[in-house]
Amino acid sequence: MKTCMRFVLMVALAGLCAPAGAAPLRDYTWQLHHPDWPRMEDAIRRAAASGATEIQLSHGIIEAVDQIVQDPNTAELVRKTAALCDELGMQTSVWAQELNIGKNQVAQDLDPAGGGAAMWAARQAAYKGAFEAIPSVDRVVLQFGSCPTEIWYVRNDVSAFNAATPCAERIALTIAKVKEVCDAFGKGLDVRTFDHSPEQHRCMQEGLKRVQGVRAMIKEVPQDWQPYYPLDYLIGDVGENESYVEFDLGAEYWGRSAVPFPMVDYLAWRIRAMALRGITGVVVRVERGNDAVLGTLNELNVFAVSALVKDPSASGAAIQDQWITVRFGVAAESREAVVLRGIFRDFFEAGRKMFYVRHHWALEKSSSIPDKVETAMLSMKNLPQWNPEYTEDWKRMKSPDAALVVEIWQEKSEAVALIERAQAQFETVAASLRQADAAVLQEALEDYARYTRLWRAVTDGIFRVPVYRKGKADADQAWLEADARYIESQTEVSGQDLALAPKERLASFVKDLRRRFPACAPADVDAPPLPGPLRMESVSGKLQVSWMGAPGLPAAVEFTTRLPRWEQHVDVPATADGAQQVTLADLPAQRPLFLRVKTVQGVSGEYWYFD
Repeated sequence: MKTCMRFVLMVALAGLCAPAGAAPLRDYTWQLHHPDWPRMEDAIRRAAASGATEIQLSHGIIEAVDQIVQDPNTAELVRKTAALCDELGMQTSVWAQELNIGKNQVAQDLDPAGGGAAMWAARQAAYKGAFEAIPSVDRVVLQFGSCPTEIWYVRNDVSAFNAATPCAERIALTIAKVKEVCDAFGKGLDVRTFDHSPEQHRCMQEGLKRVQGVRAMIKEVPQDWQPYYPLDYLIGDVGENESYVEFDLGAEYWGRSAVPFPMVDYLAWRIRAMALRGITGVVVRVERGNDAVLGTLNELNVFAVSALVKDPSASGAAIQDQWITVRFGVAAESREAVVLRGIFRDFFEAGRKMFYVRHHWALEKSSSIPDKVETAMLSMKNLPQWNPEYTEDWKRMKSPDAALVVEIWQEKSEAVALIERAQAQFETVAASLRQADAAVLQEALEDYARYTRLWRAVTDGIFRVPVYRKGKADADQAWLEADARYIESQTEVSGQDLALAPKERLASFVKDLRRRFPACAPADVDAPPLPGPLRMESVSGKLQVSWMGAPGLPAAVEFTTRLPRWEQHVDVPATADGAQQVTLADLPAQRPLFLRVKTVQGVSGEYWYFD
């Protein structure tokens, strides 16, 4: 009850952000995954209070319209949702997989006037049955990726029609067949563009350009959620159809809300750019499976989108400051508010440095600790396929050397140091906060501290193994031993498992790691990262960047607005105590500035600054 009351207050506050600049977006949808009605009902009511216009049911609730007729439990959840949305003035949409004709049945003739006639009739009948069973469903979200039969895998050698019909035509044909039934029943149709490769993505784009009267539901970035991916090029470029953008506030790749990952500035940057491309609105995942955003510190991100829908030009910093003052009951610009603002900025930096490896998603799908020494995601989530400028960097990741291992350790140590800094700052205001709020923050910081140390040891182990195998250096062996011992120590910590690092996965990883080197005495790996972590502060429209470097060692601050390029730098002289700083002017407006520090000893990970 307490969490719900706070959310209502925060929603009311979002109105302070609107309308200030850009025109409001028309569509605002919350996407639900988990089939628990009390939880769904609570989320639907919160969505209405936040200004949402639509509830979208997917994943564990419904993925194919066939379920409405075939599964009474699914039908009941959809029926209840539609009735409540009608009461609250919102629409209801449901996911629909196509081709939903059985697992991997790729030998299907698609000819609607020949061998595919019966199949298309059956598919249209499934939609007709669903609409007749629950007339109050308003929209369908048609999906092609991760379906029983994916349209791009249908064999060409089955029929002359298949051989003569390119992928884009197959997409257009399927959309048209579903749209016939939707039009007949007065239902809207969205087409979700999720797929698995650039080739399939181009197929989706060309298919959409061959139809009219649908709304393209496009992820903010192609394939899966990665902040280093470029904006999806389909946004605003799908023929005469509208574009509608999907965000993952459920944080599948950023901790699934087990850790705070506040991305308000990131959301503001992305939504601003998309508004220029003419999007009609956004759909946000407010959970990932059973992992809910509501009731966690990541509610900040939901609050942010609610404000940005009303005004896409709103300041991310102002939105976050508003949320902090209400959520924690502190006065604006008070010492407590300033400290909490810094803590949330460090949460974002630490999470990005912890989960990503030098810009790349490398370890495990979703956010769990890996249970094997492998980097399969480097290929599955291949960054260069969406931005070729990362190609050389990606090749280096695929074949690591000693210098890269040092850079990775540095990056992960920065995540550790950022959370340590946040913990120290929290202690200065803990007594001034409400007891319950202080307890929530303290637990989040303690868990985050363990996560960052675990991810540092795991990531070092994964990338150091190939370096050790090439050179058999005693130093690398000792570091691997230290990594293994640290991870083993965490399997023995009493108390509840960490959500993202259960003990069985830790034990599995250590077992796999220990197969790859002989046991030995461990190295001392507790040295603090150098240089860093950076402290960034806006002073009179300029950015003051400071850090602790090595005494007597000069440095350079490199910065850019376009990763992975480092376009500019400023030399920084050595100091006797290692305290160094630089002031940068002419900051980019409404987009991030990326910074790092370089010395003869090495290079820091990058930091993000939003003006």
